[in-house]
Amino acid sequence: IKEIIRFKYANPQKEEDGIAIADLPDTIFPKCRADDSLLAEIITQKFAFHLPLYRIVELMGHKGVQISRKLLSQWVIHCGEAVKPLY
Repeated sequence: IKEIIRFKYANPQKEEDGIAIADLPDTIFPKCRADDSLLAEIITQKFAFHLPLYRIVELMGHKGVQISRKLLSQWVIHCGEAVKPLY
């Protein structure tokens, strides 16, 4: 489990400013529950180890993680689009 700590700050002299909270770190997909390390693992298994997506789904199922193959394929496509400017 990856824990992200965001500090909260308040200025006691200016109560009207409220509480300021640090922003979340940037991710490849905003509002996605998948962490960048999980996406990197999926991409590595697919392209470096030549595993098809159905086998990746089976491996994750053995670890207790249930993800559909359709969702994995969407993530792979979006990751490819995200790194396209680097190419």
